[in-house]
Amino acid sequence: MAAAGSGAGGGGGGAAGAGEAEEPLTAREELMALMEKKDAMEEEIGALVAHLESVGVGLKESLVDAEGYPRADVDVHDVRIKRHRVAVLQTDHVAAMKRIEELLAQVHAEARERATKGGEIGASAAAARGGGGGGGG
Repeated sequence: MAAAGSGAGGGGGGAAGAGEAEEPLTAREELMALMEKKDAMEEEIGALVAHLESVGVGLKESLVDAEGYPRADVDVHDVRIKRHRVAVLQTDHVAAMKRIEELLAQVHAEARERATKGGEIGASAAAARGGGGGGGG
């Protein structure tokens, strides 16, 4: 858990410099950091699931035998810990994906706003050039 959290935080701090702690992240910076964290979560989930499947239990296989006793061929405690970690990561992944969706919408809205402002400036400049060129010809 600490590895995934420190990886995303460390990457953001290195990119923005020492002043980042004082200034809030832009939507784009937060989005990029969150996407790195999401990728790390997906990687960890994949590794945990692969390990669980390699020992023959996966995420749903029973940990007790037909008589109700813990299976002797499996480290039940380790499997339960890993299954719990997968569940926590999946919950965090859902929350991260929801936030990523919100941030994507915000980043695109900001880009459209900048394009609109840039388009108005560009249109007035083109009109000024067009007006001068049309009067001369």
